[in-house]
Amino acid sequence: MVRVDAPIDATVRDELKQEIKKELRKEEKHKKRMACGGCALVVLLLIGVPTVFVASVFAKTGLVQVPVLSSALYAPATPTRTVLPLGAATSESILRLIVTRAKFDPHIGVVTFAVKEQELTTLLQHAVWGASEGSLPFKIRTGQVVVLPNAVEVFLVLPRKSGETTALARFQPIVRENGAIDFDVRELRVGSQQVPTWLANMLVSALDKFVTEPIRQQVATVGTLTDVKAGEDGVVKFLLVPTKGSKK
Repeated sequence: MVRVDAPIDATVRDELKQEIKKELRKEEKHKKRMACGGCALVVLLLIGVPTVFVASVFAKTGLVQVPVLSSALYAPATPTRTVLPLGAATSESILRLIVTRAKFDPHIGVVTFAVKEQELTTLLQHAVWGASEGSLPFKIRTGQVVVLPNAVEVFLVLPRKSGETTALARFQPIVRENGAIDFDVRELRVGSQQVPTWLANMLVSALDKFVTEPIRQQVATVGTLTDVKAGEDGVVKFLLVPTKGSKK
């Protein structure tokens, strides 16, 4: 027996059409919402991730107080040991003392000037306190120098609006052929953030102008600088080939 479907009433057919259209419109709106949500997520990632990264870097340095991040990420840089400056000494008296301690080794024809880490710390603090505005990459409250085997460590305290933060640089002094001193920067941290080499070189060069360069100029009156050695005894030794008539 053949089944014959009854014709659909026109009213029912119109209602079905309306329902189908409603469903299609709902589906279209859902697709648009999904698309907008995807775009918003992409924008959030493109803007939010770099912003959080930059905020994290500043939080680690301690130079800027970043809510939540600073307390979680900041840790002050700390020196290997504490070195106190020489109380009554001036930069001029230290430089004169360095020259009087010069020793000549006739076997190798070299004059050695020994500079203690306490003397370097005193020179650094006097230089920082007497530095003119803008002569340093950033403001420095105080600092110290530690002499390590084959490296020199400079520790600095940097002022900020809500207290202070710290910086730590380690480098090895190297003498060029013309007697000038260069530096192999091994590390520079501000707070707990490792700083790029170019900024580390900028800071070390600025400190060199105030601390190392006066020593180099003082000993250069004796001869040509050939080497600088950082030792385990907390002493930096400047080795020179003396000019004629200047042997100690």
